[in-house]
Amino acid sequence: MSYSIETIKQEVLEDRDYLVSLRRYLHTHPELPREEYETAKFIEEELNKIGLNPRRVGETGVYALLEGSKPGKALILRADIDALPITETHECSYKSVNPGKMHACGHDAHTACLLEAARILVKHKEDIKGSIAFCFQQAEEIGYGANIFVGEGLVKGDRCFGIHLASNILAGKVSATAGPNNASVDYFK
Repeated sequence: MSYSIETIKQEVLEDRDYLVSLRRYLHTHPELPREEYETAKFIEEELNKIGLNPRRVGETGVYALLEGSKPGKALILRADIDALPITETHECSYKSVNPGKMHACGHDAHTACLLEAARILVKHKEDIKGSIAFCFQQAEEIGYGANIFVGEGLVKGDRCFGIHLASNILAGKVSATAGPNNASVDYFK
């Protein structure tokens, strides 16, 4: 099966309810950095359902590799999975059930989007040249999780893509910026 941008758009639209359910589940069950055990388990279960073989990175990160049917480039797709120590005050059906913990930075949506990307890409495995690594990074908010992925030699590829929600970009639009674009966690004395 050949795919195009229109094919992928259609598949995402067909999966809309699934994608929303992923995000809402994750939003309802936030976990702080280095405590993402249930989140990692949920991600592993979803990846197993689509035929990938995930593995833990450190205690709470998750990694899975999709090998295409033809040789080619190695891509990395990455999402952060941790929440912040914030009490959610917004009333909604998917409000955090974990007191003092909230996905206030969009990591619930990042994780849901990467799970959906994996789901669609697995369907098109025969058309993929090379490999795609899915990295669900723990402890991003404290600048910790990426080091574990790097230390285990999992960040090797021709290109690495991460996403971040931006409320100033209309839904359905994508913005690409060369180089760093968002703030990061850095320590100095």
